[in-house]
Parts: sequence; structure tokens; C-alpha cells
Amino acid sequence: MRRKLTPKQAMFVKEYLVDLNSI
Repeated sequence: MRRKLTPKQAMFVKEYLVDLNSI
């Protein structure tokens, strides 16, 4: 099931991925 991300959600996901990469 795919849903379009709102700008706020996209920003959150982006931050989350950056955190994962920084570990």
C-alpha cells in the first residue's frame, strides 16, 4: 500500500535516514 507523503512526513523521513547514516 503506497501513500503520498506530505511535505512534513517527507522531511521527517529524510531526517530519520540521515540519523541512520550518521551512526
